[in-house]
Amino acid sequence: MGVEREADRQPVGASPDPTELPFKWPVLGFGREVGIWSDFLVCFRNADQFRTCGPSSLRGGHRIGMVLFDATGRSWTIATVRMLGKRRPSGWRILVSLLFEPTFDIEVGFTESPPATFDELKSRTIETIDAYPYMWRDDEALAGESGPPRDEQEMLDELKDRVRQARTMDELIKGAEIIDAE
Repeated sequence: MGVEREADRQPVGASPDPTELPFKWPVLGFGREVGIWSDFLVCFRNADQFRTCGPSSLRGGHRIGMVLFDATGRSWTIATVRMLGKRRPSGWRILVSLLFEPTFDIEVGFTESPPATFDELKSRTIETIDAYPYMWRDDEALAGESGPPRDEQEMLDELKDRVRQARTMDELIKGAEIIDAE
């Protein structure tokens, strides 16, 4: 699978108006395994963040196949990603764009998938932590750089306990330390 670069067709769910997106923010994105840590579980906090991505995500087609869950439990699968162009920086972002990789505006096509309960979403998050524990560990705490060294399994158990105790999507994101999508 790759990234669509031509406007051959309007993807399902794509809309030039971000207010037309069906999501209740924030949205979690569970990725397909593509080999880099940021593609297993990420957070989209708003429509602007959802409609942009970095060059590695765009080149690798990392969002294609990603399963999205919004704060109500509705779910979608990303079918297509089409680059619209490089994001035009303004103000202080011009300096940032000179120092860092560019950000691209994208159009995303998606199809609705079966919904999930919040408990199912928490279970899926814990399964992701269990499947890729090396991506969730705090190497500095393991090495004792900010105090006594910590046990890796103890830290992972604490992380999973915070996920189990979450009552809202925001608590789940904060408790699991889920990163924002690039």
